[in-house]
Amino acid sequence: MSLVVKEKTRSGSGPIVEVLQTIQRRKKGGKKKKTNRGRVKNVNRRGLRSILGGAHLSWASVMNDPFNNPPINLRMGTMVPTSLFTFYFRGQLTSNSTDGSFAIAVVASPKVTSSAPIGINTAGAGVATWGSHTSFTNVATADTVFGSNYEFRPIAGGLRVIPSIAATSAPGQLYAGAVPTAAQNAVEAFTPSGFSSSPFAECGNAMDGASVTMRPQDLNSFTFKISSNQAVSNIPTWSTPVIAGIGLPNSTVVFYEAILHCEVIASVTALSEGDEESKKDKADLITNYGSLEGMYARADLLLKQASSLTSRFTDAVSTMTTVGGAVSGLYHRMAHPRPGTLLTD
Repeated sequence: MSLVVKEKTRSGSGPIVEVLQTIQRRKKGGKKKKTNRGRVKNVNRRGLRSILGGAHLSWASVMNDPFNNPPINLRMGTMVPTSLFTFYFRGQLTSNSTDGSFAIAVVASPKVTSSAPIGINTAGAGVATWGSHTSFTNVATADTVFGSNYEFRPIAGGLRVIPSIAATSAPGQLYAGAVPTAAQNAVEAFTPSGFSSSPFAECGNAMDGASVTMRPQDLNSFTFKISSNQAVSNIPTWSTPVIAGIGLPNSTVVFYEAILHCEVIASVTALSEGDEESKKDKADLITNYGSLEGMYARADLLLKQASSLTSRFTDAVSTMTTVGGAVSGLYHRMAHPRPGTLLTD
């Protein structure tokens, strides 16, 4: 397009500018070439998803909300095929009859030698007596399916509580946080009031409930463990969710739920045979991420804070919102300092 400008003057009226537009079109000769742009041939859908990096998104989703998202098979770090299994327990406890306190914790193992993964303390605010230990509901099923000496590693897990408190009552406070140790005896050295003043706990209104998710601590977190040898010193090195209640109405009924997603290597020969599809997926994962550490580094960018002073979870890829106050203890605030951010990839 070219512009032709002509200026004219008229007596007593000042300059008048006329802009004449002249459109010049050029015709191109020759034939257009046809291309196959955008066409993809012979690509496996599941393999393509891994190549594009979808695996770390799925892992982040289940770590952020293990109660409403399915686990993902990590595959890397093992020479044999793996399976997935989810351990869970739903129950209730009654807070102390004198001061309304309680504490509950769950470690990242389906079994604990001479104990059980879920520990409960209702002995009093200043007492470190964890007198009740509970196993996951379906722990025996895993032995039946995979054999009693199966190997496992955690993928994600969490704990949430919902106290049943009348709207007319003073609700008290909940303290929730992820303690950066897998040692059950170290976690259960806390009293409810002692945990409330620890750097790992955040405080919220007990009426809203609370939830805490597990996080891997080091490369040993991805090491497979033998299920029949879960002494305290051999529990996978994931953080331990702890929730304590202070000042609740005496003898308050508290509903709780614990969940642990695991990747399992069966000790039964028939379940150790892989297929070509799983081998291709594993190759794609290794090509895209290099290692589990590399895959976790990508997933870590999408992780929300480990603890929340609400029992309700939100979608992993959404604006970070919580009910009832702050969302994590000091440790995970430093490890994952990204609250209030719209998460995208």
